[in-house]
Amino acid sequence: GMHGQSEDPAFEGVNGLWEEAWNDLVIGKESALRLYASELVGVSCSALESPSWPVKAQGARAIATIAETMGPNLESAYIDTLMTALLVALPGRVWEGKEAVVSAQRMVCVCCQNTIRSCQDLQKLATEKICHELIQQCKKKPTTYQQCCIEATGDILDALKADCYMDFKEILLPIIKNGVDDTLGMMADLSDTSCTLKLRAVVFRALGKAWPQCTDTQVACTGEVFALMGNTLLTSPWQTQVAILCGLRDLLQRLSVSLSEAVLSYVNITLIPILSQCLGVTKYGVCRATLMVLSKLFAILKDPQYRFQESPPLQDLRQALSTVRDPQDKELVVEILKHLQ
Repeated sequence: GMHGQSEDPAFEGVNGLWEEAWNDLVIGKESALRLYASELVGVSCSALESPSWPVKAQGARAIATIAETMGPNLESAYIDTLMTALLVALPGRVWEGKEAVVSAQRMVCVCCQNTIRSCQDLQKLATEKICHELIQQCKKKPTTYQQCCIEATGDILDALKADCYMDFKEILLPIIKNGVDDTLGMMADLSDTSCTLKLRAVVFRALGKAWPQCTDTQVACTGEVFALMGNTLLTSPWQTQVAILCGLRDLLQRLSVSLSEAVLSYVNITLIPILSQCLGVTKYGVCRATLMVLSKLFAILKDPQYRFQESPPLQDLRQALSTVRDPQDKELVVEILKHLQ
C-alpha cells in the first residue's frame, strides 16, 4: 500500500482498501475519501491497536493522510474517533516509528482546527487530554522523538489557541539550560552536538508558537521568557539564533499585556543592544529575523504609556540599522526608524 509495506497478512486487506481509495484520490477526488471515510477511519484505528510497530505506524500515517486530505471537511464524529485512537496509542514506551503517531495527532489537530475549536467537546479533548499527554511525551528520548513531540505540541497549541504554557515551559526550559553547558563544553560526538542544536532550535520555536492569549499567563511568563531568549542569543550558533528570533517574534506578535517596569528596563538595557549586535550577523536570515523582532517590538513600545526615552542603546541601534545592506530589508529598516522618531 501507499503507506509502506507491511509483513502482516492481516493487513493486506487494509492495503487493498487504501490502494483503491488512493488511486481515486490521486486523480484529485476528495470525494473518494468521503465515500470510504467510515471504512478508512475504522481500518486505520484498528491498525493503531496492532501489536506490530510497522502496522501501528502505518495506521497513524493513514490517519495523517485522511486529516490532511479532508481537513475542514472531515466530520466531527470522525475527528473525535481519530484523536481518541491516537491518544490511546501515545502513552508508554517509545517504539520504532512512534513519531508517526505524534505527527498524525498534530495533523488532525492542525488540519481540522476550525471544527475542533467550534466544538466544545473536541476542544476539551485536544487541550486537556491530548496536549497533556504530548507534554509528557516531550520528556522522552531519543532526541529525534523528543523533537517531534515538542514541535507537534507547539503547533497544536498554536492552532487551537490553547494555554498549556506553564506545563510546557517546565519541560522546555531545562532542555535549553542543559544545552548551554553542552554547547560551550567540548562535545566528543559531533552528531550528538548537531542533534542537541536542532532540539534547542525546536524548543525556542515552540516557546513562541505556544505563547497563549491568556493574559494571566502572559503576565507571569513574559519577563522570564524574554530574558531566556535574549540572553541565549549571542552565545548561540546562527541556526539557533534564527529559531530564537522567530520565537521572540511570535511572542511579541501575540503580546496583549502591558510590559512591566522590570521587562522594559531589560528591553532597553540588555535586549536592544543584543539585537543591535545581531544586525551585524551576516549568516542566513539572522539579520532579517532580527529586523522582524525589532519592528514588532517598537510597534509595541511606541505606545504613549511607555514614554520611551532617547538612550545610548537606541543611538547604537540607529547606527546598526544604517549598516543593513540588503535591499529587501530596507522597508523594515524604514519602518523601525519611523517608530524610533
